[in-house]
Amino acid sequence: MPLSIYIHIPFCLKKCVYCDFASSALDAVPSDEYSECVTGEMRLVSESLQLSEKRVGRIYFGGVTPSLLSAENIGWMIDEARALFDVAPDAEITLEVNPKTADERKLREFKSVGVNRLSIGAQSFDDDLLHSLGRAHNSREAVEVYEAARAAGFDNISVDIMFGIPGESEKALMDDLKALTDLAPEHISAYSLTVEEGTPLNALVNSGKVVMPSEDTLADMFSAVEKYLRERGYKHYEISNYARPDKESVHNLNYWHYGNYIGFGAAAHSLLRGENAARWSNTPDREEYMRNVIDGLLPEVSREWLEKPQQQNEFLIMGLRMLDGIKIDRLTAEFAMSENDISAKFAPLIEQGLLEKSITSLKLTKKGVLLLNDVLLELI
Repeated sequence: MPLSIYIHIPFCLKKCVYCDFASSALDAVPSDEYSECVTGEMRLVSESLQLSEKRVGRIYFGGVTPSLLSAENIGWMIDEARALFDVAPDAEITLEVNPKTADERKLREFKSVGVNRLSIGAQSFDDDLLHSLGRAHNSREAVEVYEAARAAGFDNISVDIMFGIPGESEKALMDDLKALTDLAPEHISAYSLTVEEGTPLNALVNSGKVVMPSEDTLADMFSAVEKYLRERGYKHYEISNYARPDKESVHNLNYWHYGNYIGFGAAAHSLLRGENAARWSNTPDREEYMRNVIDGLLPEVSREWLEKPQQQNEFLIMGLRMLDGIKIDRLTAEFAMSENDISAKFAPLIEQGLLEKSITSLKLTKKGVLLLNDVLLELI
């Protein structure tokens, strides 16, 4: 698959209680300076890795709140990527949008510089739940930014929603799903809220002030989300993702198919496979990142060389998130696994009813989807 480019924007309006991303809520965002550093890093990476001949099929602006930047900032980075890499003319270029940070005018400007797909972080359409999550926007603003995106001419929109929020009732979840599908986005990401170390939510849970839903409740919610969206024409193609026909996230498909990607910006990660397969990451410290790039230094702080067994495990862990599963011919071609190797490795999971194997593929059963973590732990 073609190379993916990911660009991490570490700025936000305010930190949500569940967020463990490398991010800063600043009164004055250094948009121009940071954008110039990202383009500077692109030049350094292109020279050091000689990647200009690599085909790039998608560019993704993510992390925290990329829509805080101006269209001019986003345009600089897209133009530099096109100048340094072989970006496909029809490349998917996605921008994550916080409902509080964009209106129709700004969205039209994003579209004019090359953005052709939006990912809107609604998370919920219930104001009480949004408040409990620490989100800066309300439900009305989430709907308004979606409608503004349509008015601006976007025909490929993804909307994020969360479930498993403390205090969320079954009715609240169904109301959220109805509000979401009434908008009719092309793509939906539906995530279970997780408690990450070091976050305010983690402290609240540890103190007993917040009680998270039980695993059984989360499983019921997951099944309710899957059923509701499937009945309304959305294909469940990855554990947390649903799409209309041919509207899957091409950028994320590259991750799940264990493809190559280069990350730019503070805290960004990269993976290049091949003879000298490696993964590396940038410093999460924004100021250190910018100083390094200004000084002509790569902002890399860690690098790991990947041997074949590790690549195989990572390929399995990522690929089994796909509902269509893993192609057997990739296991044999890329990792030299024989039929006996495959049978020996996966027989216990197949016997437990967590995986099913056909002539062409290996995939999770319905039970396996609900017990994904157990499956992955057995493969590690």
